[in-house]
Amino acid sequence: MTISTSSSTAAAVDVAGREAAPLLRVALTLTGAASAAIGLLLYAASGWAGSHVAWLPADHGSGSGASVVTPMLLGAGFLGAAPMLFHAATRLLWEEVRITALAAAVMLVTLLGGSLDAHDMFSLAGDIVPMATSWIWLLGVAGLCAAVLLGLLAELREPALPLPRTAELPRWTRPLVAVEGAALLGLGVGLLARSAFWGALLPWRVRAVDAHLVAAWCLALGIALLAALVEDDLERLRGGLTGIGAIAVLALAGVAWRHADLDLAHWPGRLLVVLLAGLLLTSVVGLALGRRARRSARSSS
Repeated sequence: MTISTSSSTAAAVDVAGREAAPLLRVALTLTGAASAAIGLLLYAASGWAGSHVAWLPADHGSGSGASVVTPMLLGAGFLGAAPMLFHAATRLLWEEVRITALAAAVMLVTLLGGSLDAHDMFSLAGDIVPMATSWIWLLGVAGLCAAVLLGLLAELREPALPLPRTAELPRWTRPLVAVEGAALLGLGVGLLARSAFWGALLPWRVRAVDAHLVAAWCLALGIALLAALVEDDLERLRGGLTGIGAIAVLALAGVAWRHADLDLAHWPGRLLVVLLAGLLLTSVVGLALGRRARRSARSSS
């Protein structure tokens, strides 16, 4: 399909590609808004969330409650992903949104599965605050999951023409991205398949439900990074690179903030910092390479 798209530096031009389904763009907008709200709550008020969010009961010295690190990292994921989701919602081409849409679908499906599996930890009746957060979480995740999946189904109805790549990834970057993506994907699968074993290796206290929720983000980020190798176009990856960088910055700041609740003296804690720093480096380098490719394209035209 040939559609018209425009940028701030050029007039509207006709390009090939598949049009992003309107339903999918609406679903990504709603997911972005919910991600920003949830992320701000979990990140900025991770201590409060541990006392009032239904599946994050406060730890009163028993050692069985959720660590404040869990809501902080989940909040970093939600809050950092919001710009990426909003960016994708403004794009007109499927090729520009598909990595974000697929990662969002994986994340939401996994979150919904983990929440339903741990339904006994939700307060569906009783005190107003835990009950409200339980229903808002369950219905919100289920609704957004359905919306994104329906948007992806609607995308199948859109006709398409091949869209040429404009700025391929340099070869030297591909092994680094592959290692990061494989590491996150493997950790996500491990936390889902054997949450007790892999959760015990994480540098903070993790319960089964926490492991499932952290796995959702590991899977989404791992799939996004590996899909970026297939996409192989820095221009299409701009929004995703921004989102990964935001997530890494927020998570690293959270690690510094909550360092007393993390075991950073041993290799799991150090690997966590290295992985987050690697995500930030990937974002910075990718965005810089994309800017250089755009400058080269403008100077040669």
